[in-house]
Amino acid sequence: MVRMNALWARLTLLIASLCIALSSTASAQEPLSTDSLIGATADGYHRISILLCTPSQADAYTIYGHAAMRVRSLEDLEDDYVYNYGVFDFDQPGFYTKFIKGETDGYFVQQEPWDYFLYRYHAYGQNIYELELDLSPEQEEAIRSYLAWNIKEENKYYLYNFAFDNCATRPYSIVKQTLPKGWRIELPQVAKEESLRSLIDAYADYHPWYRLGTQLALGAPADTIMTVEDRLFLPMEMDRLLQQATIVSPTGTKPLVSNRIVYDTPTPAPQPVAHWWLEPVLWMSLLLVVSGVLCYLRRSRYWTLLWMTGYACAGCILSFLTFVSIHPCTDPNYNLLVFHPLLLLAWFALGRGGKAQSIARYFHSANALAVALYLILVACAVQTSSLPIILLALNSALLSVAYLTYSKRFTQRR
Repeated sequence: MVRMNALWARLTLLIASLCIALSSTASAQEPLSTDSLIGATADGYHRISILLCTPSQADAYTIYGHAAMRVRSLEDLEDDYVYNYGVFDFDQPGFYTKFIKGETDGYFVQQEPWDYFLYRYHAYGQNIYELELDLSPEQEEAIRSYLAWNIKEENKYYLYNFAFDNCATRPYSIVKQTLPKGWRIELPQVAKEESLRSLIDAYADYHPWYRLGTQLALGAPADTIMTVEDRLFLPMEMDRLLQQATIVSPTGTKPLVSNRIVYDTPTPAPQPVAHWWLEPVLWMSLLLVVSGVLCYLRRSRYWTLLWMTGYACAGCILSFLTFVSIHPCTDPNYNLLVFHPLLLLAWFALGRGGKAQSIARYFHSANALAVALYLILVACAVQTSSLPIILLALNSALLSVAYLTYSKRFTQRR
């Protein structure tokens, strides 16, 4: 969730999630030199807080916001640093290949001055919320000692997971793990239980094509209801939940957050406008209408090949994400019933021999049945779909049924 440059954003959206998106909850910033940064020391009283940057609609990779941990001394104003998780370096050997495969073990924690962090995110047009934690001096010292150990070169790398081990979950896990024995954090109940898919979809209102990409790339595991603690992977969920969280100890309970400070950006980003003509559902509806007209006029032969090839290309990316990559929540993915490489068999329809035509008919029969099975699974809530994906599925089935209908009539005439 740290800032990613535009070129890399579009590259990963293209390759890692059906030419649109998969896991833009992760992004990058240039690593800072740590030579002049101050490590944790044993003297002085420090305050620990969690920083939450508001989402920005400037681009798809900023819509979830960002989180980090701040450690500042109340005695030395220069001892004020932010610990950023989810940072990566483009220059790491093989980084791009590993990212596409989901091998995100090149991510690391970075220490940076508070003033730099504040300036950077304000320049992006994002507000910053600071949640000061009500911790004991012993726990504060334990957190500082852990962070000083964690930023060392041999300890700073970890396997990033956009949903379960990202820039927001790491600070919370550190606080939780440094609690004294017998203590625990109690989170509030939520009014509505939601899945990973529904939670991230809510942030993509101004990026409908990005949302379509994530809906395609994420499989059935993304529909599992998330626990309250799992919801903390989203910074704004963390802001809401931690304000109501309590620390439970053998002697009683107290609020986890002692104070909330808001740092409003002096240059707020302009609110984007959602244009109805950019909605995927509109274009998928038009696609279905055009397919219906061409099928009725019996002019759908090359139109069918065009779209079956497009579906197959999307299926190649989906197959890679499902069977090869280790990205979370992509396996199993029943969207593969609609988008898969075997759709290239539609090209047998161009063959003049009886064998090629038989293969084409068998293919289109199987495709129509696969789409029907997909719609049944969606209706039974085995995997959540969306209206644009359902329209694409119906388009595929329509093209196959039309081919079977007209090829049968042609065979009978012969």
